[in-house]
Amino acid sequence: MLLDLGAPIALAAALLGLWHGAVLAGGMAAFIPSWAVLAPIAGLGTVVGFATGVLATPVVALARRFHRAWRSGDAAGASWGAALAWAGAVMAWMLADKLLGNMGAGTLAAAALRVGPALLAAWVGWVLPTPPRGVLRWGGVLAGLGAVLVVPWTAARLSPPPPASSVPAASPTAGAPDVILITVDTLRADRMGFYGHPGGLTPNLDALAAEGLRFDHGVTASPWTVPSLASIHTGLSTVRHGAGLPLDPSAPFLRTPLDGAHEALAERFAAAGYRTHAVVSNAFLSPAMGFDQGFQAFENPLLMVGAVGALLELPLTRVLLSVVPPEDVGDIRAQGITDRALAVLAEDASRPLFLWVHYADPHSPYLEDPTQLEWVRPLDLLEPPKALQPDGTVVGPRFSAIHDVRSGALWLTPADRARLETYYDRAVVYVDQEIGRLLDALRARPNPPVVVFTADHGEELWDHGGFEHGHAYWREVTRAPLVLWGPGVSPGVVSAPVGHVDVFPTTLALAGLDVPSVAGDDVGVTLPPLGPAPQGPRFAEGNLYDLPGALVVDGPWHLTLHANGQTSLYQVLEDPDEVQDRSWAEPDVTARLRAMAAPRLEATAGPSGGVGLELDVGSVEGLRALGYVE
Repeated sequence: MLLDLGAPIALAAALLGLWHGAVLAGGMAAFIPSWAVLAPIAGLGTVVGFATGVLATPVVALARRFHRAWRSGDAAGASWGAALAWAGAVMAWMLADKLLGNMGAGTLAAAALRVGPALLAAWVGWVLPTPPRGVLRWGGVLAGLGAVLVVPWTAARLSPPPPASSVPAASPTAGAPDVILITVDTLRADRMGFYGHPGGLTPNLDALAAEGLRFDHGVTASPWTVPSLASIHTGLSTVRHGAGLPLDPSAPFLRTPLDGAHEALAERFAAAGYRTHAVVSNAFLSPAMGFDQGFQAFENPLLMVGAVGALLELPLTRVLLSVVPPEDVGDIRAQGITDRALAVLAEDASRPLFLWVHYADPHSPYLEDPTQLEWVRPLDLLEPPKALQPDGTVVGPRFSAIHDVRSGALWLTPADRARLETYYDRAVVYVDQEIGRLLDALRARPNPPVVVFTADHGEELWDHGGFEHGHAYWREVTRAPLVLWGPGVSPGVVSAPVGHVDVFPTTLALAGLDVPSVAGDDVGVTLPPLGPAPQGPRFAEGNLYDLPGALVVDGPWHLTLHANGQTSLYQVLEDPDEVQDRSWAEPDVTARLRAMAAPRLEATAGPSGGVGLELDVGSVEGLRALGYVE
């Protein structure tokens, strides 16, 4: 009797455990090409899959009661058939789900591909004649071995290929400088000492700005990450490159990836013989979103943490991990990013290096101690407190209440808001310290590199009644810090408006590489010291949340146009905090800039019609960790 019940269920559990662990590890192999890291992910997936197999128990019990084999006196045969049918159905479901991630099928097709194979497997298990028990037992052993040997290969084949440069490497020019692009997530320009903040939050960046060329009127390409960084890497505006535009209004995180047809900065450097490497921490910065273009090595530790987070969503896994010892997940914080960047700098020195370093700090969650994520239990990443605690502890580390705060459902007192702002400033101090470690290493190199420093966007901290970013075009969100440092760059200040689009040609020019010529008034130009200060307008568009909008910056004038027709105009030299709307007082300026903004708003406001994309599990869970999705 024990064999009749236990053995079939054990077989189903073993098959599902091996399958689930291998598929999960294979699915992450393109993002984490290290078996040392993938092994624990595969192990955890195997445990979850095994537990799913144990759930075959009621299926086996029902089969023993109602299957025709039971009625003919072969209850054991019914048990084996039902257990294998259960395993086949679940494996078919997972395989279909994996295929859908690559196919981007529509709703009806997705339902058919998910449910159809599972129903087919269940039907086959019900109607097939039951073979002798020995055949089933040895067949189960062989099936298990097959899962061990075949499933990892299958999963890897179904996964995207590892990131690699599509540009053939050339011999670098003798004396070509290393080029380091440093971008910081959610960094307000007004927190920089070199832009006038009195608090001394950023001594390392202040020193960089004092030694280099500072741009006082930088404009982001968008109020959130994907369009802004795509503009930095292509020299094109959001309207031109199309990255980060909405695909489905009901899923705000589902966005178009960067089109490979647009040549990226790393591709130009790879073609010039550079070693190209990225060390980044933001779930949107993934190969799935196209940010690996041209990089021979692309590291994003947040994707691995996100994959583990996906497993943490399962109730059984929560129970298992409630007793797991703490583990180090500090790689997603600034210290881990700097550590990896320093390791890259110590590698192959035979070729010049183009290194992109992106820090997620000071992006939410805001923490009382920005370094406190270094040692946590895995379960703590999933179940933070829902609101501010009496002792002053803020939601996080996942900051699951961020949606409630943004919508106003969770009301914060002035003291709560002040505390959050203090925690934000602490994160700014923390990331400045880590950038300082990187800058010290760069200054110590025998040949000084070119350094380009900027941020993807800022952060609204109730300056105009709102919170966070991705939804508004106020200066606290769209003013971009920008500093150039290195050979050929003399200390100075440029006050004319410049944009993210100008980083692409300027970085190439500082490295002595040819700058491609692209026509249009919304593409980048080479900035000083290698070119004149730009004279034309700069644009921002493509928000992530709320009412779509577009920003035009022309000299001191900032005009924002929203999809409902609401227009605001500010003269930021006289009114840097954007308090006095001048749209009615300056009708000519308003009409001229509104005419520029209207077509850009129309081009970016609705579903883009671009190529569909279903993000990998690591990306989605990483977005959840940053508070983008519930």
